[in-house]
Amino acid sequence: MKYLKKYKLIKEASAEDTYRMECKIDINYHGVLFEGQEIDDIETNGIIVSYIIEIEGREYGLKGITSHSFKGQEELPLFIKYYPGTEDWIETEKTVKLNWDNVEVEYNNGQGVYMVEDLAIDLVNDGNGDIIVQKITVNVNTF
Repeated sequence: MKYLKKYKLIKEASAEDTYRMECKIDINYHGVLFEGQEIDDIETNGIIVSYIIEIEGREYGLKGITSHSFKGQEELPLFIKYYPGTEDWIETEKTVKLNWDNVEVEYNNGQGVYMVEDLAIDLVNDGNGDIIVQKITVNVNTF
């Protein structure tokens, strides 16, 4: 399975059922501060994510399809806009580390296609005020 229907978003597949997909990222940064100031906006680029698709079959057909073992780049550049206490905002780049060991998966049933749609990354401030990734959620569309 190199692509699903007309969607040519899956980059490649191998014999071990490992797939790669370029994913958009939704960044949740509500309440996060940068250099002690409120953040106006955070943007980032999409990333390539690899994952395994497992298909569980029975003699009557498919019982289920799941995805796991999500992996991607170790760091993510963030482009942060914030107000340092003046009327003009400042745009700066900050890199955060991504931990792929505890990824949460949300399945969106009834979409007509099985594919990884996008990622949601929740940011928080650590005890030192630095921005860190609290959680990575992968949104998977299912049949």
